[in-house]
Amino acid sequence: MIKNSKENGNDVFSFGPKNNGESHIAVLPLCWRNLEPILGVLSIPCEDGKDKLRLQTIENQAENRSYLMLSNLDFEKPYPIVVVAKYVKNEEDDIILVDVGEKDLDVVEAVRSYYMMQQEYIISFRMNPKWDGKNAGTLTDLAYAFENGSIFEQDYETALSLYEIAANAGEAQALSNLGWLYQNGFGTDKNVPTAVKMYELAADAGNTTAMVNLGNIYEYGELGSPDYKACFQWYRKAAEAGDQKGVFNYANCFHCGYGVRKNYKKAFPVFKQLADEGYSGACFYVGLYYQEGKGVGRDYEQARRYFRKGALEGEEYCYNQLGVMYAKGQGVKKDIHAAYDYYLEAARLGDSLGFTNIAWFYENGDLGEIDLEKAIEFYERAAEQDEENAIEALERLRGEIQ
Repeated sequence: MIKNSKENGNDVFSFGPKNNGESHIAVLPLCWRNLEPILGVLSIPCEDGKDKLRLQTIENQAENRSYLMLSNLDFEKPYPIVVVAKYVKNEEDDIILVDVGEKDLDVVEAVRSYYMMQQEYIISFRMNPKWDGKNAGTLTDLAYAFENGSIFEQDYETALSLYEIAANAGEAQALSNLGWLYQNGFGTDKNVPTAVKMYELAADAGNTTAMVNLGNIYEYGELGSPDYKACFQWYRKAAEAGDQKGVFNYANCFHCGYGVRKNYKKAFPVFKQLADEGYSGACFYVGLYYQEGKGVGRDYEQARRYFRKGALEGEEYCYNQLGVMYAKGQGVKKDIHAAYDYYLEAARLGDSLGFTNIAWFYENGDLGEIDLEKAIEFYERAAEQDEENAIEALERLRGEIQ
């Protein structure tokens, strides 16, 4: 009997050479219960046409470590495709799959050196001709692994073909993922109308990711002009189905007035609940509402609390707003140097407004003397990312200098 130590599966090492001849080793999650269906779907081309995938074990008794290994036996040395899991046995002789850690990397290196030093083999997966078409969910997981490059080379075309087979079997997640490939032109020509069709089929089957993606398409006008009414409807549908991103985007519609009248009081409690549940993207909005008194009474202490919470999760806009609070002395002692540091971190994480705010310090002499050269330098860094305030400031400063 085989038991998982993790509810959602184990860490596994996957082996496979890249096109340049270098070995590729990745770590991907795989539940043991999903292994047999995958073996049923996959086949490796062999001269006699037979599937030669086998499970083997690697024993390291000195370290009390044992490993299950999926191998292709078509070569003189069994070629390791995947080290499936580290395991131990209990008194009942059950195999208990345990977590793989950094100490196990030496096993990966040893196996790689033993099997891969003399000659690199290119292993190509193909569909098993004997596969009965069942387990469309497993096939979707496999396609997702090809899409993300967690099994050998990233291969969008293979992912697309596998998704199509699973989608034809009615797998909602496969339909949604197909939509994503068509929306972005991965493995195929970009075709947003086809993506919409895929998403709608998936959404009709209850897939909330597809609902959110449809909302995105209409919000950003990927079919032409933005359709805020349609985007609001899809976000609301995803939110009603319990999708966190759908709930966030639904609240954002009230924040921005997309397809509905702008209503901060309705948006605030939704953002706050998300932030309290750990959805870091909502922390910026909760902090901003407390900072500016939108939909709730102004409270700088609470604003700082939520900005800090978001910043700890790497939310760049939260770093920028912490900088604003220190620059203006909102609920804290005014500290331009602390504000500078927060702005710089915001910019490093991707919020170009951080560079603009630093440039403003140099332009106005907040850090000492006025330094227009430094100001222009930081405005230019922000303008490279199309930050509108920086672009306007550059036009103004360059006009004054001339």
